[in-house]
Amino acid sequence: MRLIPPGHHCAAILARGDGIDCGAMTVTAEMIDTFADIMGHRFEIHMSDAAARRHGFGARVAHGLLVMSLIDGLKNGAPAQFRASASLD
Repeated sequence: MRLIPPGHHCAAILARGDGIDCGAMTVTAEMIDTFADIMGHRFEIHMSDAAARRHGFGARVAHGLLVMSLIDGLKNGAPAQFRASASLD
């Protein structure tokens, strides 16, 4: 895999298999609890390891929107980024 170098790039430089190092983040139980408190979304697989196991998971499952927001934060802080573009075509 070729890592895209730091800077602002256009999509034309991309090739199949390219990547960007966005860093990493560990999702903690505290983050899941805080997200559940803010959103009021307390489905049992998010709140309990035992409940998650009953549904076939190994442990608590982070909310999808929590994970997506963390990914967006990592992407926005990455050293390599892509210029925004829009089209009405």
